[in-house]
Amino acid sequence: TVTASTPARASILIDRTPPTAQIGERQGGRVTVTARDAVSTIRDATVTIDGVPAYRARPTDGVCDGAAETFEVRLPADTDGRKLGLRIEDAAGNRIDLDLDP
Repeated sequence: TVTASTPARASILIDRTPPTAQIGERQGGRVTVTARDAVSTIRDATVTIDGVPAYRARPTDGVCDGAAETFEVRLPADTDGRKLGLRIEDAAGNRIDLDLDP
């Protein structure tokens, strides 16, 4: 029973640690990247060109809903020497930027 004099308690988890990621196999204009987070779920992965977000990478299972996600990243055919990257973000907003240049 909760009354006006019952103290409220809440647990707060603060996540300030970015995800980790491993670049896997490159094949036919695609690269596989696996992201993991110790505390939060992976929220998003975005391909960047010269540090500017270009398009979202899709998780292989179709939805970012776990602490580990694998992405098959489609790479642009011609980058004209521009820098390719992948920005991965967890649910707490922590992120890591990977270099996807060969």
